[in-house]
Amino acid sequence: MPLVAAGALAWLALYANEERLARGGDPGDLSGVRAYDRVAVPLAWKYGQRLANVALTASLALTVAGAAWLAPGPELLTLAEAVVLTGVVTEVVKVLASRPYPYMVRRRLEGSTQGWENGANYASFFSGHTAIPMAATLASGVLLDRAGVALGPRLLLLGAGSLLALLGGSLQVSAGNHYPSDVVAGALCGAALGAFAVLAHD
Repeated sequence: MPLVAAGALAWLALYANEERLARGGDPGDLSGVRAYDRVAVPLAWKYGQRLANVALTASLALTVAGAAWLAPGPELLTLAEAVVLTGVVTEVVKVLASRPYPYMVRRRLEGSTQGWENGANYASFFSGHTAIPMAATLASGVLLDRAGVALGPRLLLLGAGSLLALLGGSLQVSAGNHYPSDVVAGALCGAALGAFAVLAHD
């Protein structure tokens, strides 16, 4: 419990200080964006962010409720560890990478200098909306496997949680808030960290 509490505070502190920790500056133009990521630059669906938040909440709620129902007990604390660990790692990577969000590149192409020096606009890599629920989903899957839960319910929870995580990331792309590669990296890192948080107890 102290580990989870300390991690949550560190996660919150990093998130609250993205503006100062991430490196702002010229976001660059399309020449600095990989071809497969350029699809995100012109996108600006106004409901994308809101629906991504809904998908994130739904994925976490489904994962926690499913794990609590299928295998109640102290395992939920391990699930919390997975989420907090992934949150901290996500924020550290965001700050170190300092990748401008797609909307910043769009602004530059439109001739706008709005928010160029604000580090909070340079925290695109990788997608937390994908990594966090994916970590919770994989951690739950490993925990349920160890609890001897049948394969069917485990696969159902893993499938639904993963789809909602990827949906949240895709909605962020539709809003111009993430590149496709942010979502893919978030999914892979979240899955790895979620499993690691459980296996580390061995």
